[in-house]
Amino acid sequence: MQKVIRKLPQKQGKVIFDYMTETSNNNSDLNEFYYRMGLRDGLELKEAIKTILDTLME
Repeated sequence: MQKVIRKLPQKQGKVIFDYMTETSNNNSDLNEFYYRMGLRDGLELKEAIKTILDTLME
């Protein structure tokens, strides 16, 4: 991608670079959101399994 940007006029290259940077930042935020949701679900599942096991041990 950098090779393509270097071949463009400076102004166009900056527009493309800024767009790619913004897209990357947005994807990072989205990935973090899904990671946190999965982590929360995993912790809830752990508690559910613990509750079931405690019930079975009684």
